[in-house]
Amino acid sequence: MDASKVKLNNRLTIGENTCTIRFIGRIPQWPHDVAIGVEWDNIERGKNDGSLDGIQYFQTRRRQKSGSFFKKEKLLKELENSTKVNNSKTLSDHLSLIIQEENLKEVEKSDNSKHDLNGIISFGLKNVEFLGFDTTPKETSHRFTRTILDLSGKNISQTGDLDSAEVKGYFQKVEYLDLSDNFLFNFQDVIKIIDIMPNLQVLKLDGNKFKVSSIAGVHNIIVLKKLSLAGCTNSEDFIKFVVSITKIFRCDSYDFSNNALDNTCMDNQDNLTININCKVLDLSYNKFTKFPLLNLDSSSIVEEWLLHDNKIEQVDNSATFSAIRNIKSLDLRYNKITDWQFIDKLRNFIPNLKKLRIVNNPIVFKYEEMFPILVPRLPPSLIELDGSAISSMERADLELHFVNSVKKGEILYAKETEHWNYLCEKHKVTTSILPMVVTTDSFLSQMGLIKLRIMPFNFDIYILDTCTVRYLKTVIRTQLKRKTTHYNIPYSIIKIKDIKYAVVHDTLETFINEFSPLSYYNLQDGDIIHVILG
Repeated sequence: MDASKVKLNNRLTIGENTCTIRFIGRIPQWPHDVAIGVEWDNIERGKNDGSLDGIQYFQTRRRQKSGSFFKKEKLLKELENSTKVNNSKTLSDHLSLIIQEENLKEVEKSDNSKHDLNGIISFGLKNVEFLGFDTTPKETSHRFTRTILDLSGKNISQTGDLDSAEVKGYFQKVEYLDLSDNFLFNFQDVIKIIDIMPNLQVLKLDGNKFKVSSIAGVHNIIVLKKLSLAGCTNSEDFIKFVVSITKIFRCDSYDFSNNALDNTCMDNQDNLTININCKVLDLSYNKFTKFPLLNLDSSSIVEEWLLHDNKIEQVDNSATFSAIRNIKSLDLRYNKITDWQFIDKLRNFIPNLKKLRIVNNPIVFKYEEMFPILVPRLPPSLIELDGSAISSMERADLELHFVNSVKKGEILYAKETEHWNYLCEKHKVTTSILPMVVTTDSFLSQMGLIKLRIMPFNFDIYILDTCTVRYLKTVIRTQLKRKTTHYNIPYSIIKIKDIKYAVVHDTLETFINEFSPLSYYNLQDGDIIHVILG
């Protein structure tokens, strides 16, 4: 086996499985050997997520346990054995095989009745003489009738002859094509594939390692619903590749997740801007630290941005934000946001935001306590936060509590901002802020939050009595999921069957309506809520 093929991001076949080299270097476990970290296409072959003994050497796609480590010499032997039995085929080989299988099915389907050479045809138990019937099965000329074609992980590196009469015109009904985790490297081959599937709407090319230069010279304009290029590279050249892709493709959704992209990828590209007009842009599972992440030009329009599982902790003040003002949905889960100024800037830069996901950031570690502070800081257009709907009445209550707390000095907030003036004018209060008042009481309790004890799990939550019963369930479920190990409850079965509240003589009553506010049940600070799992 040629050792030169063991390079970062190279695709390999080991036995019957394919993988991508994600790491080459030394690890403490093998101080005298070079370690090779690979990510398997088949998750079941993996043992870790690219980390060993708490050290992250590489990151697998979507943090799945699809990674393994080899000593370099052992890997070379594995590859040498695999080369002897490698049976990779071109795309046209696979398509021809599919055509043969489909034709065979059609022949068997058309032969529902039995016929013999004596002019007798049998229907069930009755024999009938026939005249003028052709007993020879006709050669089928049917097209591929299914709309989904999955050719992922087939070791395909080339297209082969797609202009043959057998292949051309047969797959015109295909709308969804999955070519993930193959060995495609020339994007010109992708264009050839699209040409024989004129009704294609979704194209998945995840895990292939395309050469950036291979897209040069392509001038077609291709319209799709979704193009997925997740896990295709981890070099700054991928940004140039994205620029070329968005010039050729017009898609509702682009998936560029898991490409190890970071802000330096853009910093190293002089005067390089990207024009994207789409409904969904997925840049999750990358390594961005600043928001926004790409140099989108002013004509770009993105409605939903998936940025979860990055390392975002600050806003890039030097960036141009006009391209993201039209974002309606933003996913920032699993990042490193710690500063409330980030939230305030987000509101200013994305004034039309309707849906936001931000859980699992340090700033909202105690989510049920931060919720009343978070909502008023966000754009008034917001209707959903982390999957929970926000009614206009609930928002108004949260805003009023927030304004009063700021005026008392219990929450630090800049009174010179346009948003502060908006809140004060909306709730008809003066904009002046009182001096800071030092108090031993928690500012949360002074905001009108009531403390409820959750039994039988014996923990407290803070919640506004204007919140709904349904939201109370959401808060309880979130807390339980964080404490699954402590309570020995399997994460997958946390389903709240019912919650009850204690009234006179400790009698337990069921909440009548999930959408009624807690104040309807006259709950007081320190009351007990009993949870029944089901």
